[in-house]
Amino acid sequence: MDNINATILKTTIEAIPILTKENSSSWRTRITALFKLGGLKDQMVNGQPDLKEDENTILCAIILSKLSTQTQNNVGNSENEDNAQLLWKAILKHFILSEPSHQERVYNQFSNIEFDISNIEKFITEKIFLPTIF
Repeated sequence: MDNINATILKTTIEAIPILTKENSSSWRTRITALFKLGGLKDQMVNGQPDLKEDENTILCAIILSKLSTQTQNNVGNSENEDNAQLLWKAILKHFILSEPSHQERVYNQFSNIEFDISNIEKFITEKIFLPTIF
């Protein structure tokens, strides 16, 4: 990221809004453009190889600065707050789970579970297993 023109980097960062549920798709597009600009897109998307320490520090700072307090509380934890790749995965996971298409799939799976009074254990197992398949 050191080789990026400072003006272009500043403009790109300023164009990234604070992440909210309403703008998650456009936010993801803009932050991915930043990764690509820095030559780090594949590393961030694939989660490997690990980022260099200075790249990780810069990306953590940028990502965290573009999260609302609520989003930061929902996705940040002691394991990922200092690791841009883990933070990125947590953000994606959080927002993919809250997308209407995902919620619809979960609802459809749940509504198809049949309750059989003679086999309550199966019902409980299916109900508990449901969230783990997504």
